[in-house]
Amino acid sequence: MTSCWHTSINSPAFHHTLLLHESRFVVAHQRFLRQIHGMNGVNPWVKSARAGFTLIELLLVIAIIGIMSALVLTAIGNAAQDSRNVIARQQQVVIQEALSAWISSASSGTNGLQSARAAYAGASSDIAKLALIQNYLGGDTYGHFTNSSSGTLRSDAMAKIGASLQFSTWTTSNYPAVELIE
Repeated sequence: MTSCWHTSINSPAFHHTLLLHESRFVVAHQRFLRQIHGMNGVNPWVKSARAGFTLIELLLVIAIIGIMSALVLTAIGNAAQDSRNVIARQQQVVIQEALSAWISSASSGTNGLQSARAAYAGASSDIAKLALIQNYLGGDTYGHFTNSSSGTLRSDAMAKIGASLQFSTWTTSNYPAVELIE
């Protein structure tokens, strides 16, 4: 049997010939890539071996995180202020409902509306008027307002927004109201 190869597979000459053909293929392949991509041998699919972030990239990320955290903190602050306003309005409504229940109770039966009006007018301050309706309030609600050192009807939530409650005068043409003064 004759062969164009006069050497065996295990011979050094065979390996040398194989390496020569392989290196010619690699060179031809690189030349082909350069012609197609015009990239002087740089393979566009291979990522560069850069180790980490540049200083500019790092500063940019820190700036973006700072801006986002400022936005979040502003939103949280606004939500806290809005919740204090809601609590103040709810407390106003609770006091108004207690006042309406007291008027209804004080003017029923043998007592008339005139006696309820006289008792209301006899209470000289807002704290005294709150004492009139304390049986129509929960103990916690009444306690929130009587612990105020300023002499005005003010809960902790109202103190934080600078608001207080005030009872209006009771005239013959209208019923008294609880007003939120800001």
